[in-house]
Amino acid sequence: MRIEKQKREMLYVRELKKAHWHVKLVKICDITANIIDLENTSYLKKEKINHWKGKKLYLIAIKNGLIKNKKKIPHLKIIFDNLNCGLAKFGQSQVSI
Repeated sequence: MRIEKQKREMLYVRELKKAHWHVKLVKICDITANIIDLENTSYLKKEKINHWKGKKLYLIAIKNGLIKNKKKIPHLKIIFDNLNCGLAKFGQSQVSI
């Protein structure tokens, strides 16, 4: 039996919140790479914003865990700076750490 998409997303976000900080680090790198790569797509601005809205739920789930472990992640600020640079290219507000 297949779980509906909304419920799958909810379960995934819940698991991300509980995940080890290493997993959260990989996820923020994945999110950042995806946002930066949006510049190379043929998506309309609205589609880029919708893509970000989907990723933003993941960021909310992992952000606190990353901040709590930022001493173990020396380049975390650079990762967020790169994310913000990508977000700025389609008019989205910055994410702080």
